[in-house]
Amino acid sequence: MYKYYKLSNRFGVNIRQFAKNPLKYFLKSKPDSKMLRQSGVNPMLFDLGLKKKYLRDANRIKRKIREIENNFKLVLIVEYFDESLIVLKDMMCWDFMDIAYFTVNARTEDEIEELSQESKDNLTAWNEGDMLLYNHFNKSLWKKIEEFGFERMKSELEIFHLLIDRLKEICLNGDKHIHGGKTKILKYEAKRMPSSEDNYLCKSLTRKPQEYLEVLRKKMKRMYRI
Repeated sequence: MYKYYKLSNRFGVNIRQFAKNPLKYFLKSKPDSKMLRQSGVNPMLFDLGLKKKYLRDANRIKRKIREIENNFKLVLIVEYFDESLIVLKDMMCWDFMDIAYFTVNARTEDEIEELSQESKDNLTAWNEGDMLLYNHFNKSLWKKIEEFGFERMKSELEIFHLLIDRLKEICLNGDKHIHGGKTKILKYEAKRMPSSEDNYLCKSLTRKPQEYLEVLRKKMKRMYRI
C-alpha cells in the first residue's frame, strides 16, 4: 500500500524510515486532497468506514469491529483467499465456476521489498487496530472452515485448483504481461475464442480491476432503473 499509493510523497521518507517512527511522520505530514483518502494508519478500518479521528481510539475500533461482524456474515482473508471462496460458495449455494478467478493485480517480484523484523514489528504496533480486525476475522474464518470440515476443504481446494489450471489452458495466450505506471503489475492476455460465451468468460477472468469496477457500476445503474 505504501508503494502503490506513493505514500513516500506524503511522508517524505521510504517505508523503512517511516517504520522507525510512524507517529512522527504521520503527525507532521500535510496531505493534499488526493492523499486525504489514505489514512497512513489502520488503513483497513479506514476503508471500512472508521472516521480518521477515531483510527487510534481503542474503544471506537472495537465498536467498529463489532459493527462489521454484525453486517457481514463472512469476511474473506487474503492469505487464505481460496479457502474463503470455498466457504462463500457453500454459503451462497454456488458452484466452482462462480468463484473461479485469475490473479490480475499482483506486483511483479522485483517490485516486492522485504522488510526487517524490526520494521514489521513497528508497523504491526502502529496498525494495532487493523491487527485486531485481522485477527478477529481470521479466527472467525477458521471457525467456519472447521465447521465446513478440513478434509472436505482439502478435497474442494484440489478440485478448485484443477479448474483454475484448466481455465488458464483454455483462456490464456502465453505468459503474464506487465502493465501499470511506476508500479509494475502482472496481467494476463486472453485468447480469442471461437465461442462468444467462452470469449466472455476469458475476458472476464483477465479483466483489469478498474475495468471490472466499471462493469459492476453499469450493472448497478441498470438494476436501480428497474
